[in-house]
Amino acid sequence: MTPRTPKRLPLRYIILLLLLTLSISAVSLSRYSTTVAGSGSVSVARPVVVYTSSSNPWFGDGDPAAFKPGQTLERHFSVRNFDGTAHNEVSMQYEIIVSVAVPSVPVLPLTYSVKAWNETAQDWLDYLGPVSMGFGANEEHLYKLVITWDKDDNSATFMDLTQQIRIDITAVQKD
Repeated sequence: MTPRTPKRLPLRYIILLLLLTLSISAVSLSRYSTTVAGSGSVSVARPVVVYTSSSNPWFGDGDPAAFKPGQTLERHFSVRNFDGTAHNEVSMQYEIIVSVAVPSVPVLPLTYSVKAWNETAQDWLDYLGPVSMGFGANEEHLYKLVITWDKDDNSATFMDLTQQIRIDITAVQKD
């Protein structure tokens, strides 16, 4: 008995398999893309938060130029959602921050507190943090900064010093 030689695949089967493989890989590797032309517009709502100082800025025991230990000064101001030409178009939330304007200079022994006018109680109450402001109607919130110099803190090292105080209003848009 003679050993059998393995049969070779006919050439037409090889060509058929090759064409089948190419057609499957061509379909699976194909990419589809499309381009759509269009246009649109976007508008941004205008936030308006306005700090306004009172026309007579200082109230209390003394004149800021001659402020002494044991005295209290008040600075009245308001925060509004409108000005002469613009009106707030979104709900806002703001916070009032009082700080020393130039922290590198010597600091006088002053204490600061912010009071908010409460229409219901008809009294000044402690400001307690972020305040919401709408956009449907004009709103104005009244505040006063109370600056107090402790009467027992009267060292001669404080003579002829000045202290600049900053009132910052930080506002963000609500949802």
